[in-house]
Parts: sequence; structure tokens; C-alpha cells
Amino acid sequence: MIGGRPRKDRGADAKPAAAAIDFIRRQSAAGGPWLAYFGSLMPHPPYVGRQEYFDDYLGRVDLPDVPEASLEEQHFVMQQLRMFK
Repeated sequence: MIGGRPRKDRGADAKPAAAAIDFIRRQSAAGGPWLAYFGSLMPHPPYVGRQEYFDDYLGRVDLPDVPEASLEEQHFVMQQLRMFK
């Protein structure tokens, strides 16, 4: 893991996603035609998993050994994503 750290919150999409789900349920129950659009923010750099996923998998799954020097050998887009902080 290079600079990895877990996050504790559900992210910026949690509340809007819950509101969209609620809207869909209400509109479906009403029986009429409807349209919903949800523009998600996640995933986007930095790609940081939640603490519960780290806790669940860490120790059960071997993390890859990624040497810093291997970054230069990756595609330009992947280099940019890896360097995003």
C-alpha cells in the first residue's frame, strides 16, 4: 500500500443517494411516470476505502508490494491517478 489510509465516513454520496432512493420508492408507489437522475461524486481520487473494509480484509489478503520506482513504468493516466493527493 502506498500512502494508503482508511476513511471512516460513507463519503459525499451517502445523503444524496439516500434521498434518490427515497424519491424512487415514493414515485414508484405513486404509480405515475417519473424520471430520476443521480450524479454521483464517487469514486474519484483519492481512492480511499472505508475503515470497515480495511479491517475485514487486512490480514486475510496479502497486499501487493508496489515499489515506488514502478510508477514510471505505468501508463501516464495511471501515474496521474497514483500521484493525486
